[in-house]
Amino acid sequence: MKSYKRIKADDLVMDILEYLSEQKAPVSGKQISAAVKVPYSTVMCHLATLGDRGLIRTVGECFEMGTGMAAYYYRYTARLENRMASDQAELKALGIKN
Repeated sequence: MKSYKRIKADDLVMDILEYLSEQKAPVSGKQISAAVKVPYSTVMCHLATLGDRGLIRTVGECFEMGTGMAAYYYRYTARLENRMASDQAELKALGIKN
């Protein structure tokens, strides 16, 4: 694949999501800011967007992973299952047992 410039804001979003996914309980914006080493106001702007998209949710003044992430996982596994069923049908048509 051609080498493209990396976008720092996207890296930050991934860092925030990775941090939240590792937490056992909701965490504050200040905790997230300290963990990803980015100003609090920047983190809060990203959290607002992630919350609007359902990727995170607010619990009081804290944040945790939202159900939107589970939806991505579900769609990915459904696509894999469809691909597997298609591959199995193709193997059967070729007379190959799996």
